[in-house]
Amino acid sequence: MLHVIWNPHAGKGRAYKIVEKLKRQFPDAQFWKSTHREAIQPILEEISSLSPTLIMIVGGDGTINSLAYHTELLTCPVVPVPVGSGNGIAHQLGIRTLEDSIRAVKEGSLCKWHLIETNQDIKGFNILGSGFTGFVAHKFATTHRGLSGYVKAFFKTITFPEHEYEVNGVVERAWDVSFVRGREWGNSVVIHPEANGCSDDAFAVSLRKPSLFAIPYHFFLLLAKHHQKSQLWQAVKTNRLVLTAGSEFGHIDGEPVKLSFPLIAWKSTKFVLFKKL
Repeated sequence: MLHVIWNPHAGKGRAYKIVEKLKRQFPDAQFWKSTHREAIQPILEEISSLSPTLIMIVGGDGTINSLAYHTELLTCPVVPVPVGSGNGIAHQLGIRTLEDSIRAVKEGSLCKWHLIETNQDIKGFNILGSGFTGFVAHKFATTHRGLSGYVKAFFKTITFPEHEYEVNGVVERAWDVSFVRGREWGNSVVIHPEANGCSDDAFAVSLRKPSLFAIPYHFFLLLAKHHQKSQLWQAVKTNRLVLTAGSEFGHIDGEPVKLSFPLIAWKSTKFVLFKKL
């Protein structure tokens, strides 16, 4: 049986319209409303007892992220329905519209997506970030999202201390540091063009603090979604990243988290089966 988990807050209410369309498309499916991360555990427990064949999850990266904490309850593949402000996970699965999600239910192939785990209560699928990206996630949790928000957050983080981190035995310093499994940070902004959650690779991606003269150029690259072309950008393939110092602002799959140090992140042996196009 098909089960649909949906976040009523996703897409500023658009999730309601999506669910109505799914009810018409799959009249035999069972629907479950999940309003926050803690609500999903009892839902998954109930679903797992009903011999599910497929789960659709309606929301953005944050909604999908809630699955990472309960992988033992996922006994069937998952199809995202992208309705959030950040849909990087769905995009990497070739899913950008409701029609894509419906097609993935019927004819998609399987993707084994390994989790990001940490030595703290932080798990996810896509990106664990600190520094500028972490501050943006915290800012957007309480304010209006949009271009002006990016601009204000960017300039506020210029004064942030650099992070100290260790990757493959080498200690480095950078203004923004991320442990990356997936290609997109959100809103089609590419953090690493070679990353893909369906592959076995993971990366440590860092950005050194720009000088005052370099700020306009780097910000232009960021807005143009090509910041990986900056000479300040660096990526190293690795399955483990250690953050030893830095700001407390972080995010996992776009959801704000508070970091403490040392923070150790690694590519987990745990995984979720997604369906992709």
